[in-house]
Amino acid sequence: MTRPAEDSPPPSRPPVQTLDRGLRLLEVIALSDVPLTLAELSQQMGLHRSIVYRLLRTLQDHHLVAWRWADTAQYKLTQQGQHRAAGAIDLLVCATAVHHGHTVLHVDNDFVTVAGVLKEVQQRDVRA
Repeated sequence: MTRPAEDSPPPSRPPVQTLDRGLRLLEVIALSDVPLTLAELSQQMGLHRSIVYRLLRTLQDHHLVAWRWADTAQYKLTQQGQHRAAGAIDLLVCATAVHHGHTVLHVDNDFVTVAGVLKEVQQRDVRA
């Protein structure tokens, strides 16, 4: 078997579409000076919003992008009629705990309500 010359380009292969899209998405995010919305990312990528959303969720699962967890949490709380249950700081505390896999220790029933709606939030009332 012959070996290719060291200075020759690698053989051309079709890209793995999903991997290619994910890497392009990371480039778009990295090159932006401001946070981009899903619609803006979709437009820049030339892809449907649902595809970009799934790519973002996968990148988030691998800790390559930070998702607007607090915004999503507030939306879910609103859907359940609990829009006043937790303030912005409470949601940021929850987001930080979820991101790092920690439990929120509290003396505040707001966190009980949040954890009731958002199952990924682990909380423990320290009064008990």
